[in-house]
Amino acid sequence: MNGMVEFRVLGPLEIRVSGTARPPGSPKQRTVLGMLLAKSNHIATHDELIDELWGSNPPASGMANIRSYVARIRQLLPADQLGRLQARPAGYCLAVEPDELDLSVYTRLSTLGQAALNKGDVVAATLHLGQAQGLWRGEAFEGVAHGPRLGAFTSAAREQWLTSEESLLEARCRYGVDFSVVNALRSYIDSNPYRERAWRLLVQALDDLGARSSALAAYEEVRALLARDLGVDPAPELRELHRTILAGRRRILSSTPSNVVHTPRELPADVAVFIGRNDEVAQLDSALTPDGAPAHRPKIVAVVGPGGCGKSALAVHAAHRAAGKYPDGQLYVDLGTDDTASPVAALHRVLRSLLGSTAVLPDHLPEASALLRSVTSGRRLLMVLDDVQRAEQVLGLIPASGSCAVLLVGRGTLGRPHPDLRLQLGMLSSGEAVDLVRSTSGFPHDEVIASIAQSCGGLPLALRIAGKLLANRPRWVIGSLVDRLLDPAQRLDALEVEGHAVRDTLRRHHDRIACRTDDTARRAARLFAILSRSAPEPVDRLSAARMLGSSPDLADVALDCLVEECLLERVPPEHYRMHDLLRLYGAESGDPDSGSRAQFDSLDEQVG
Repeated sequence: MNGMVEFRVLGPLEIRVSGTARPPGSPKQRTVLGMLLAKSNHIATHDELIDELWGSNPPASGMANIRSYVARIRQLLPADQLGRLQARPAGYCLAVEPDELDLSVYTRLSTLGQAALNKGDVVAATLHLGQAQGLWRGEAFEGVAHGPRLGAFTSAAREQWLTSEESLLEARCRYGVDFSVVNALRSYIDSNPYRERAWRLLVQALDDLGARSSALAAYEEVRALLARDLGVDPAPELRELHRTILAGRRRILSSTPSNVVHTPRELPADVAVFIGRNDEVAQLDSALTPDGAPAHRPKIVAVVGPGGCGKSALAVHAAHRAAGKYPDGQLYVDLGTDDTASPVAALHRVLRSLLGSTAVLPDHLPEASALLRSVTSGRRLLMVLDDVQRAEQVLGLIPASGSCAVLLVGRGTLGRPHPDLRLQLGMLSSGEAVDLVRSTSGFPHDEVIASIAQSCGGLPLALRIAGKLLANRPRWVIGSLVDRLLDPAQRLDALEVEGHAVRDTLRRHHDRIACRTDDTARRAARLFAILSRSAPEPVDRLSAARMLGSSPDLADVALDCLVEECLLERVPPEHYRMHDLLRLYGAESGDPDSGSRAQFDSLDEQVG
């Protein structure tokens, strides 16, 4: 087909083809189109069209005019879909798929929302009804001249909107009353003063908030309004609510939510002994302490750095320290697993933690993200998102409530979403490194421990592995292990215990550029291979350019790529340094790609 067609009647009449609006034509042509859509997939008879257009005084050319209007409407459709508007002996029929007409989508969503509300599932009710009401852009068939049939159709649609809006407000009240709900009820009542269901919700909401006198005043307001304008008393339900409040009893709404939001406690166990990072822990303590100021976004903190530098351990340690400030729960999601690789899978993982394993969840990212925002609204939750691979994984996971906090952990810069605090972790100091090996191994501080700590380059993962290896062997048989740890040729082979290997962590870093095919990544991979075989002194852009045989500008780009992937570290003011363990890994990963050097030389000549 040439394009997707959308028919919009919940507001100004529109036909959109592939997202582009097509003018619906003259006033009478719009009336004919409105009738065809109001009776979509059914015949709009000649008599109905004539009556809608001219009432009891049609012109002699009425049928000819209708044929002309229909022909022009047909031209608004894609060229390969003209046949969907067909002439029948009794009139005309426009074939419309359910998802093409906003009214059909609205009816489906509002029905789902009302059914969920009747079952007490206020989360699903809020989601479906909110989506349904969001489809309205104004009055139904706005700008279309109404005859008797379209007039009746518009009135019915308006009543359906009112009922759904009240159901949405009721769902919000059941989920948890606050003054934003009261304000929404007041705004709705100002426009629709005789809707007693809305008045009942307002009176109940005010009483639930402890504003008993305001609740009684609201009841008196609606009683006087109905008596003055309509000459009637409030409905029995509203009068009963008034008596309940006068008696000082609290009334629970007609049904209670079955989709109860859980209180997850998912943080992994803290490390037995946390060494170093005192400044970073203090900064995280401060950042994760709610300040009580109104906010419309959560506090977002990012902890970034190379693999094995202790990002996750620091984040979990800080999260445990802050857990008491987030009594509605602490969520932990490892985004580096297959189960959470896609944004929707990660959202489903979080929503199941909050709503239970049997919750019915939306399959599409926008709806699932909207449900998460609804579920977390007003709740004090701490969310730790570990091993973030890319921004797309986390953007839909961010709550909208300022009472929440999100702690992001990843290797890249994590610039999206923009964090309030960004901590770049480096290596441990020599003293902290020795303390970590000693605390993990149980051995005293001696020259052997100091030498092993130095060989690990301050990388916490390597230090912990070395400590565990020492702890697993009696003192009288550790000589060969120490020799392997101190020997650069055997060090990476030795640094592996209980399924954790330093080489695997370094490989994941390297693979992020080695698996890319763009010129920047290939140039960066080649520079990494060259540097890993060079002297361990820091390099600058000019020496990197000489190594690559490229311009300094292209060398800058390659250096930035390596820093971004944590394969190099910047050394102020203008130098770069490679970690010793990365240098060992690079040296064993094969020679630089000499086959691509000529290609890069040619490319560099063209660019620089």
